[in-house]
Amino acid sequence: MDHKLSLVPAPEPSTLVSVNRISIFLQIGAGESRWRFSEMNARNEIRVAPIIRKMKYWLMVAQHPFVLKNCPAWRARKNYWHLCAKYPEIATKIGVTKTSVYEPF
Repeated sequence: MDHKLSLVPAPEPSTLVSVNRISIFLQIGAGESRWRFSEMNARNEIRVAPIIRKMKYWLMVAQHPFVLKNCPAWRARKNYWHLCAKYPEIATKIGVTKTSVYEPF
């Protein structure tokens, strides 16, 4: 399978958030395509909600690995720690730390 990676200019950003971003267009096989964006396109007021949801989800999976059988516990911890490192102010806002994966839920 031949994978081609080409940079394509991103569509115009919405009026909600003006972000300078590059989208990567990945063509796979015949006609299949996916867009990947480097930034979230949401208003500042609601941008925190999906991040909190992801952080709580990966914390739950890291503490209880039997919840999601197709994801190993080490990957769930890694995803949670990445979110904590990227958004430390949100982590302190909801009251979690990097060591929360080892505490009971």
